Amino acid sequence: MKNKIEIIKKLTPMDDCFMRVLFKEKSPICNYLLQTITGIKDLDIVMWETQSDMKALYGSHSLIFDVLAQDSKGVFYNIEFQNGGSKTILDRAIYHEALLISNKALKENEEFSNLRRCITIFLMPNDIFDGKKQLYEFTLAEKNNRLYESDKVSIIFINSKNKGNKELDDLMHDLLTADPEEMKTEVFKREVSKFKTTRRGVKNMCKELEDYVKEREKHGFKQGKIEGKNEGKKEGKIEGKILTYINLIEKGAINVDEAARYADMSVKALKKEAKRLGASL
Repeated sequence: MKNKIEIIKKLTPMDDCFMRVLFKEKSPICNYLLQTITGIKDLDIVMWETQSDMKALYGSHSLIFDVLAQDSKGVFYNIEFQNGGSKTILDRAIYHEALLISNKALKENEEFSNLRRCITIFLMPNDIFDGKKQLYEFTLAEKNNRLYESDKVSIIFINSKNKGNKELDDLMHDLLTADPEEMKTEVFKREVSKFKTTRRGVKNMCKELEDYVKEREKHGFKQGKIEGKNEGKKEGKIEGKILTYINLIEKGAINVDEAARYADMSVKALKKEAKRLGASL
């Protein structure tokens, strides 16, 4: 329990397991986040869910969205939280948008004229385009003279490196802040405090963190089985657990010494396993 509380204190809203709790509960954060990004103050989010499974055609790559939301006008949003990233994320964002459209833009037998607007949003600390802009938006437009541009397709990247819009500045600051007392917006300060300073909230977060680790272990368990290793299931489960701690290290939630302690292994052994798994600590 003590180890989990130590980790929880260091988590930010951008971290997977914490983000899932903030958006799972019936909190005003989703409304506030999308109102700030779109600039539409009366935007009303009527549906949202975390870890939404987006199916692709048979044999194609499926995805799990961080957050899927829909507003009262029928617009769908996919919100992705990225602590790292490179320009290849643009390719990933295009695929996210494609699956959002194919899964949500039209119901079975609907006319094409009813196509719903779909917006994919990537939030991240770095400016992957090095354009010194805070927000980049990609739409579907005619290449040369922009004779036609559709608002039905939109991919938005927002980074915290560059400043611009004050409300976006505060939003990105709070997404990357662990201590609620240091947050700038009241909605984040209030909602994050619930899970970091109240007994019930901390208990819920500990359970979520435990589930998160188990999910990663389960993923490793399945991978070990697929790869046909000797004792693949057992090895895969251990790998899944180690990868979870590596993920938390990379996010800055814990350091190497803490990860080794939580994983019940030496720092040297953890680094050796991390290197074998393609990570550098």
